[in-house]
Amino acid sequence: MGQRVAPRIPGHQGYVAQQIAGGRLVRGRATEKVWSYVAACECGWIGKEVSFPTSDGADTCEGEWYMVHVLPLLGVRPVKERR
Repeated sequence: MGQRVAPRIPGHQGYVAQQIAGGRLVRGRATEKVWSYVAACECGWIGKEVSFPTSDGADTCEGEWYMVHVLPLLGVRPVKERR
């Protein structure tokens, strides 16, 4: 994800938090072994999904940050998956 800024919403820069031993989340490059990725926002919001520390995992975090956190702030309800 790198760092993304929510459109028209100051104070909502999203990022991929790196989860290290003990469950601690690190913003930026961790110096310890990274166990997983978790979506996060500078406002303090933390995603619920835990992803593998891969580029696909980072993409999952980006999607969760945008769909679960940003869209509701913009007043948009995400479209539910069709069954």
